[in-house]
Amino acid sequence: MPIWIPPLPRAVRPGGDGSHARRDGPAGVQLSARKRRGTRRVLDRVKELALSPDGLHATTKNVAAYFEVSENAIWAVIHDHRSELHASGYRVLSGEELTYFKQVCGLKSRSRSLGIFSRRAVLNIAMLLRDSIVARQVRTYLLDSERSHSLSLWIT
Repeated sequence: MPIWIPPLPRAVRPGGDGSHARRDGPAGVQLSARKRRGTRRVLDRVKELALSPDGLHATTKNVAAYFEVSENAIWAVIHDHRSELHASGYRVLSGEELTYFKQVCGLKSRSRSLGIFSRRAVLNIAMLLRDSIVARQVRTYLLDSERSHSLSLWIT
């Protein structure tokens, strides 16, 4: 069962004024699913990302392993860009949320808090990490796919 993460306040969402409000009906759902598949495709094309059993989140340890950097490097990026990462889906679980997450995922950690990342937040980390070859490969893949998309728009 996925963990419930409350929606972001309107001020933190892109657009902030509500002008980008999600469309009702199947078109909005399809667009959302398409975006998730695109994010999954980018990360998994470069290297497989280990996720929690709910299939939606990665821990700080998972993200550090994915980018082949230390957890300290990830924490430094979080420290410098916390609000941006929070807007992308980074959360720190504690209390009842953490207890539930540990039960669902079978974690045996005794920590009082745990940082979890959505796939979008992992992509955001890729944009912010400097000294990771994997992060550079993710950025290159994104730039190449954007370039090919732009070229296809010119051709059609």
